[in-house]
Amino acid sequence: SDKILKKIILLLIISLSTITNLFSQENPQSIYRNGIEKFFNSDFDLAITYFTDYIKTETQAYEAYNYRGLCYLAQKNYAKAKEDFSSAVHLNKSFSQGFVNRANIFALQGDYDAALRDYNNAILADRANLEIYYGLSLLYINSKEFNKALIELKTAAALAPKNARVYLNTA
Repeated sequence: SDKILKKIILLLIISLSTITNLFSQENPQSIYRNGIEKFFNSDFDLAITYFTDYIKTETQAYEAYNYRGLCYLAQKNYAKAKEDFSSAVHLNKSFSQGFVNRANIFALQGDYDAALRDYNNAILADRANLEIYYGLSLLYINSKEFNKALIELKTAAALAPKNARVYLNTA
């Protein structure tokens, strides 16, 4: 009777662990959604973990690299952020925001030539992305080329005349 009880307990433990494993195995889409949720809740460490797990199975997921890069950027880990943005634009050459994000890091690090190159690549990918013109205007303001900065902001205003941020940046 003692042996039977041990077998029952063992079977119960095995079946419970199997059920637990079924619930803990998330599909890639739910892992990605969890990463997005953690990102927007500013839980960057956990978001990085989710995006890393997602990228392991979805190796071409340029948007996941971009989000993970944004997490690293928020943590001021510029090297890893730049690496992820580079992966994103390598996987999708028409991903304008990836070029903008990497350009922003180059600008933060003082590599204005590389930043300008990436902003220009972003324009080639999607000239309607307002972030390009905000970044370029800041680059030109930093180098005291105010006329060029104004041209970039006027371009943004022409693309989005009702966007208040354009006018705030111009002021």
